[in-house]
Amino acid sequence: MGSRKKNAKKKAPESRWQSMLKKPWIFAGAAFGLDLAMLIAGMILSAAKLPMEYTASGDSVVHSQPLAFFGVTAAVVVALLCVLIGLIIGGAFLKKRRAAQIMGAAGLLIVSLAMVGSSAFMALGSPVRDRYSVSYSDEELRLIIEETEPYFGGCTVAFYLTGNEDEGKAALLAVTDLNEFNVSDDRYKISWAAENALTVGFEDGANYRQLTIPIDRSSIEE
Repeated sequence: MGSRKKNAKKKAPESRWQSMLKKPWIFAGAAFGLDLAMLIAGMILSAAKLPMEYTASGDSVVHSQPLAFFGVTAAVVVALLCVLIGLIIGGAFLKKRRAAQIMGAAGLLIVSLAMVGSSAFMALGSPVRDRYSVSYSDEELRLIIEETEPYFGGCTVAFYLTGNEDEGKAALLAVTDLNEFNVSDDRYKISWAAENALTVGFEDGANYRQLTIPIDRSSIEE
């Protein structure tokens, strides 16, 4: 009788893509590089202190954030990080030790989101939870007082000078910390201390505070 030859199953060669998926350090390194670049960029932009422009719109102030692009950049980076983490998790299913690689990918995602969030916080500051403003005017000028309550950190109150038109250039006069966020139209008492200075008095929690704020009329001239 003739001998029978068994048909051995040949293992299909791995594609280049499958070979890459089995090397999670490539994607992890790319993710860490993005994290580090964003963190450095956030530190640089935070130190740059770029000037912000303000525009009066009714009783409120529109803030022209010069670093608004960084928020969009952070969102794009987060999307790229999710793709890279997804590739690491996908590569885990080509190996026997899936659980360890998946847990490592999850840990990397948490660290990456923390680093990107920190960079955005340094560049843009804390996002605003609530903002309230009220204005006081005479025949010539208008003072807009804006209270801000961020998600993180303490509340602040800012004072802006503008003209009597509904819209126009506004100039930031002063900013100070606020102990209590209190949306009330009659909270502030405004009076002239001198020709170029205003006195602002208001209750802040258990204390009554009084500020003297210099006025630079040329700051709102176009």
